[in-house]
Amino acid sequence: MSSVLVGHISSVKNAVGTENEKICMVDNGTGPEKMVVIKHDIHPTYVMILDARQPYILAATDGINVEPIYLDESVRAGVMFNIKTKRIANTYIISGLTTNDKCEVCWDGVPLSTPFGTIKVSSLANAQICAL
Repeated sequence: MSSVLVGHISSVKNAVGTENEKICMVDNGTGPEKMVVIKHDIHPTYVMILDARQPYILAATDGINVEPIYLDESVRAGVMFNIKTKRIANTYIISGLTTNDKCEVCWDGVPLSTPFGTIKVSSLANAQICAL
């Protein structure tokens, strides 16, 4: 089981010897930064992460398109959502996390919210949430 929380990507660089892998340093607000390797273009920002032994940046997916869950600076690294979840075996899909028809990120159908509003993705409604 893992926690879902806000992470801050402090740096991004290309992985050595690969064309599309990026190395991101992620601050989860609870200790030293951790390295995350992803196959996605990403810009330094606040993101949702699955904070496991190896952290994963979370994204919405409809099976074809993938959209990282970017957050604005009103939500700081370390903010934790009171859910415990895990990846579905043999996939990168996160059990219980989806987006609704308003593009809000939901846990078991209930939008995740902060004092500043709900967490949203830009364009993928009714999508699953995956680990990049």
